[in-house]
Amino acid sequence: MTKLRTFVRTFIKSCFDPSYYRDIWHAKPSFSWQYFLFLQAILSVIVTVWVMIPIAAFNLSATISDVAKHYPQELVIKLDQSGVHINQPLPYQIAMPKEKQYYDMQEGDTPDYLVTFADDATVNGLSDVYAYDSVAVVTQSTAYFIKDLDTREVRAYPLTNGEMTQPLEVSAAQIEMWKNKVMELPVIKHRWYVAPIAAVIFTFVWVGMTLVRLITLAIYTAAVWVAVKVFFKGKTFEYGTLFRFGLHSLTLIVLIAMITSYAGYDVLHGGWYFLAYLIWTLVCVNAAAGSSTTRMAAAPKAIAKSRAKKPAAKAKRK
Repeated sequence: MTKLRTFVRTFIKSCFDPSYYRDIWHAKPSFSWQYFLFLQAILSVIVTVWVMIPIAAFNLSATISDVAKHYPQELVIKLDQSGVHINQPLPYQIAMPKEKQYYDMQEGDTPDYLVTFADDATVNGLSDVYAYDSVAVVTQSTAYFIKDLDTREVRAYPLTNGEMTQPLEVSAAQIEMWKNKVMELPVIKHRWYVAPIAAVIFTFVWVGMTLVRLITLAIYTAAVWVAVKVFFKGKTFEYGTLFRFGLHSLTLIVLIAMITSYAGYDVLHGGWYFLAYLIWTLVCVNAAAGSSTTRMAAAPKAIAKSRAKKPAAKAKRK
């Protein structure tokens, strides 16, 4: 609890008390590093929770059942070395499920068909793919997927595989069997996949966010060092000291950026982010430099008083 109280106190003072930076100046570097890394861990937890809310709410079991439900009962697909073959006359089309829209667009722009099986001879160009009004067009040798309906970008993947030793057959009965097996897996049934996904996201965000901010801070500190040379003549601050100041002063800028971003107002980005950091850090440097100057000015007076007291003490002893 003591460490937590220390962190909260440091967080508040780093954000709102420029005079606190005189204490940071005289503290051990490890203090600033521990604060920064712990702060990034807390921010990473917040980001992870934000990302995991829709993932945790996603019902994977229901989605698997929904996909299996839309597989046509009469359709049998066979994949062998020569490509894809079905037991239905071509072209054969599977309609787009009405209760699910697989593209983020107006319902009228959604393709009428999810998959169309066609003959190689009928697909000679992109216009033939578009003509089927389908998300995917599968011929004996190639699968065409419309990646983006706005740009009309199409991806093509060959299906013939000479190294395939055994043919693969897919039917409604097999889909149902696979669905039941998957649904009975503990990781799906009890949703054990949520915790590992959260752990991976947290690790990725923490490491990535920390590295990016350290690199950014290293560049920003160089600018602060130049600004100090220009605006604080007669006062010397080492690059390492300014970098440690940045480990704390960045707190307020990150806090404002996150709050405004989540609120829908992305006001701190790019140059504005740097400018806000530069101004706030210079305010903190000025507070630290002012307190240091006051201490240095008071030091000669204290030394003079100390020396004046020494002869008086000797006289008393005699």
